Amino acid sequence: MASWWTARSVRSVACAADGEELEQARRAAKRAHDPEARAGGLVLADLRAQGWRVTLRDAGPVLSPPLAGAGIAEERRRVRAQLLRQRQAQVDEPSVRAFVLRMEQSALHRGRLHSIFSLMRDGRALASALASSDGAAALERAVRPYVQIVRDGARCEHTGLLLRDVWRYFRLTWTSPYTTQPGRVVQALIRDGAAENHPVMGILLLSSAPSQIAARDHWIGWSPLAVLDACRRAPSDEFVTWVGEALARAGAAVRLDDLVAQGLVDLSDVMAGDAGAARRLRTAAADARVEHSRYGRAMSLKAAIALGDDAAWEARMCAPLFRAKRCEALAELMEIRRALASEPLSAARLSALVRTSDGARAVRRLARIDKASRMGASIAELAVCGAVEPYRALLGGKLASMLAVSAEVRRAWEERYGGSPSSIASAMAGREVFRSSELAVITTTALYGRSCSQYNRVRVPMAPCGGAGELRFELLGETQGWGSGQFGADTVDELGVLVARRRGGQRVESVFGDGVNPRLRKVRAGLEALQLDPERLLRHGSRRAVYGVELGPSARAWLRGAAGELRLADRGVDPQLATECVVRHWRERWLQGRILREGVLEQVATHTLDRPMRHGARVVLGDGADALQPAD
Repeated sequence: MASWWTARSVRSVACAADGEELEQARRAAKRAHDPEARAGGLVLADLRAQGWRVTLRDAGPVLSPPLAGAGIAEERRRVRAQLLRQRQAQVDEPSVRAFVLRMEQSALHRGRLHSIFSLMRDGRALASALASSDGAAALERAVRPYVQIVRDGARCEHTGLLLRDVWRYFRLTWTSPYTTQPGRVVQALIRDGAAENHPVMGILLLSSAPSQIAARDHWIGWSPLAVLDACRRAPSDEFVTWVGEALARAGAAVRLDDLVAQGLVDLSDVMAGDAGAARRLRTAAADARVEHSRYGRAMSLKAAIALGDDAAWEARMCAPLFRAKRCEALAELMEIRRALASEPLSAARLSALVRTSDGARAVRRLARIDKASRMGASIAELAVCGAVEPYRALLGGKLASMLAVSAEVRRAWEERYGGSPSSIASAMAGREVFRSSELAVITTTALYGRSCSQYNRVRVPMAPCGGAGELRFELLGETQGWGSGQFGADTVDELGVLVARRRGGQRVESVFGDGVNPRLRKVRAGLEALQLDPERLLRHGSRRAVYGVELGPSARAWLRGAAGELRLADRGVDPQLATECVVRHWRERWLQGRILREGVLEQVATHTLDRPMRHGARVVLGDGADALQPAD
């Protein structure tokens, strides 16, 4: 540790008196020659920026967190400042600056010059149109939203700009920095057909759901502790059936013929849960993990595989990463089987088993495995959802929320992934594995705070479009205030370099399928290399509200395996008709009353396209001192 905390650059971080000095110290830390000095200095700078106190002692740094009980408003301000700093650092990267300048440069399309500014609505014109709107028909003429799915290579017909670039540009105006999402992703724009060039009203992004959200799993009823508690309270034949079916599903998902041929295990070992065979599999998995760390190549596991090419999936199955995952999965299944199913299982025997430590642990592990197999593509995370100026003051965020769970956006998800094999499941099975792409639940996490006005009281009635019931955003709880978001991208990169140096060149790879949250694993390993306590520094304490939308009355039961059919609230409804009904409901429920509130239209009118431009939908380069507040 002595090599980094005594470095001059690190001392300057600890002693910085204000934000300007801290930024200078941060730049000095990045220029340090020693990897520990660079990584340690950036870690301290990130913590200082969030209110931590850093004192250097002979034995190392003493880190004191911000005072507890500062209040919700102060917590929001602190988190917002942290996110804005990270966002601005991203915008100031040369490649991002070049992208922004390119999007703002005019180019000829269909005989007219256009740029990204052509897709921003002038706030004064919008406010004027709304002020003169009298009745539903006039309101519809003033604002006419519709959804446009962002597809590969698709361009805006009005400006010629790539839709993916348009989406990316407006995402850069958000408070938080933008990171690409692993797994499945669908992006969408909300456009306004009532104005020239159909300006952008908002942006959406559905992505693969995070594997661990405690509030969501408790709500659905498939968290390991919830399953164990239910099993203890009422051990029934249904639970006995679940144990058998869950073990069968998990076993069928893992191919083992090559492992049998190599003498690591045989079928009788698997069925009996043989302890010796499980230990051999654990050892083989550890060896394969080392091989993957040393010689694995990220791109070799990302390359697309043609439909029907089971030979390619079999080759990927034999890659060190998936050999390790298969050995680990089989070993865990054998250990569970030994604890629960080494002899015929009955409700009475299960009742006795779940009251022992080994039996309880086995049920929790089986619940976790079964949840992973059922999650697949049936749950999506609403990772980006919000309005673009000047529509924010008009509650455009609520419109975006409603459209994000609409049939039109969900159909795009199903069309994109319905015919695609699951990457990890196919690699584990050595053949194509297709999972349902029909969404049952959509969840989202607020950017900061313990509630979010954008989702509160948002309900979408289905009857007007021919469906049944309603879709509504339900507050499920809060995150645990734990993660790596308090550390900037440059800090994470330096921690990764430090980890690789300590491991003789072995890096923490950001490979889809190589474990949950590679960023978090990288930060944890880097903090340990700096001899800092990751459990303390990763608990940032910023709890965030978690919301969920059940897309049908049986959706959660279907995810738990307790319902044979997924019944959706809008089953059979025409997606475009459903979108029109959502828009009509938004106008009547939210927009119509909003424009009557004092000061709202004046706020809308502040976003103008005159030069110098004062429009909140523009990405601000530089220090951003003259920028309007970015979107949440």
